[in-house]
Amino acid sequence: MFGLGLNLKAKDFSSLFQVPRILVAGVLAQLLLLPLLALLMVLVFSPPAEVAVGIMIVSFAPGGATSNLITHFADGDTAFSIVLTTLTSLITPFTMPILTLISLSMLMGEGQQIDFPVLTVMMRLLVITLLPVLLGILVNYRLPVLCSYLKPLMKRLSILLFFGVVVLLTYNSWGQIQQHIGQLAPLCLALAITAMGVGYGIGRGLKTGPARAITLTVEIGIQNAGTALLMTVGVLNSPLISIGPLVYGILMQIPALGLVLWVLLARRKRTVFLSSGS
Repeated sequence: MFGLGLNLKAKDFSSLFQVPRILVAGVLAQLLLLPLLALLMVLVFSPPAEVAVGIMIVSFAPGGATSNLITHFADGDTAFSIVLTTLTSLITPFTMPILTLISLSMLMGEGQQIDFPVLTVMMRLLVITLLPVLLGILVNYRLPVLCSYLKPLMKRLSILLFFGVVVLLTYNSWGQIQQHIGQLAPLCLALAITAMGVGYGIGRGLKTGPARAITLTVEIGIQNAGTALLMTVGVLNSPLISIGPLVYGILMQIPALGLVLWVLLARRKRTVFLSSGS
């Protein structure tokens, strides 16, 4: 989140606020449409209750540094991606605890006693997400030289940290992952691919242009599995619920890689065509 703030500039917001419908569509798609898609997938694939809750929780955590990086590689609008990620990150501390409580109540059964301190979780998420973003913005504004040094460092660090957490949790939960992967892998891939398709459809429908359509594709399909794991491990302390965000965080990279390769091939064909024409 600190690295996200380091990349924010006032001109990014000002240019995008001139076309508010795109921002509104992107935010609503991430915060409302994706959870509905996740719920549909949970109903279709019918995983165990705890695994279903994990899938719902990851759908409540919009993309972070990973989505910004993939947007860059896929020739999307990186500034738009960063602004979208920032806006949803500022809203998520309020929506995620409430939606998590609703998911627990709905999927875990009426007979299960649920102890989930919504306000405490909200404050914890605010400290973890909002304060680092604001600190990054402050460093970007007041110390631009330091900011230019920290940007690449924080990008690498955030990716290494995420993959480190994934490896550690995969090792600790390997037995449960093996037990549920046959059902969970198709669910996660179907959700990621459907979400990315919906994002691209929204972008094309709003006539945002190819770069922003790609950005919406990535932002709606790529979730912040790290924030989801913070909820499932740090708050719920449930290895079984953590399997959903963990597997989704890994498998969502497959359609994302496919998108990047498709863009690279299209760029290469365009280059060959232009060079042959000249």
